[in-house]
Amino acid sequence: MPEIIDVVTSLVDLLGRHGNASGAAWLEQRASVLRHGSEHDRLSAVRDLHRIVLGMGGLMDIYLRAGSADEDRRANAELDALAGRLYRLTESTP
Repeated sequence: MPEIIDVVTSLVDLLGRHGNASGAAWLEQRASVLRHGSEHDRLSAVRDLHRIVLGMGGLMDIYLRAGSADEDRRANAELDALAGRLYRLTESTP
């Protein structure tokens, strides 16, 4: 679970820096559950996180604007890498 929390925290930071406050807030809520929730609630949060990667309106649908074309590419490459890592970390949750 600590590795998932680390990835979610990185995503919260990335989305927050690039103007996606609602996405960052949603992810932060799940991170809080992962840190402090019951086992049942943590498993539910992990399932939510897995679904949000590829789901309609999910992480893979987001395009971050960072100021310049190069910065945009870097921010979106970071988003893709973190989203892929989150997907892999959460795919074996029952």
